[in-house]
Amino acid sequence: MGSPLNHISQPPHSAGTRFLGPKAAIDLSQVPSAVDTYLADQTIWSSELFLTCETERTIPLSVSEFNAVDQGESLVKFLIAVSHT
Repeated sequence: MGSPLNHISQPPHSAGTRFLGPKAAIDLSQVPSAVDTYLADQTIWSSELFLTCETERTIPLSVSEFNAVDQGESLVKFLIAVSHT
């Protein structure tokens, strides 16, 4: 019993065989330095406030120290009813 006439063979990556094409070399001069990235981010956020509803800028890195202004959210769908007893 052979393959059906309209049989579609599996692509090489899912059939278990390795792709034997050319490998792209990584140019280390194009990889950003983690330290330089941190220092640049820290320089920005040490002198400016992070506004939580601002959408034009990037957010601070998780390791950066920054001051934030929580601008809140007042849409009804985000409010939680709480009853105090």
